[in-house]
Amino acid sequence: MTEEDKRLINTFEGKLRHLMFLYDELKKENVSLRQLLSQKEAELARLENSRKELEEQYSHNQYQ
Repeated sequence: MTEEDKRLINTFEGKLRHLMFLYDELKKENVSLRQLLSQKEAELARLENSRKELEEQYSHNQYQ
């Protein structure tokens, strides 16, 4: 194996390690974003239920 071959392999290994690091970071970010999305969806559902309840109360009080 020539020095050029060794240099190319070292460069490739370094880039591969960096790519794997970036992949792991994106996986972590994806998990975090999925958790945030789940929280926001739950909050949206709570707010929608609250809106419906208030709308029903308003309609009920308006016709009394």
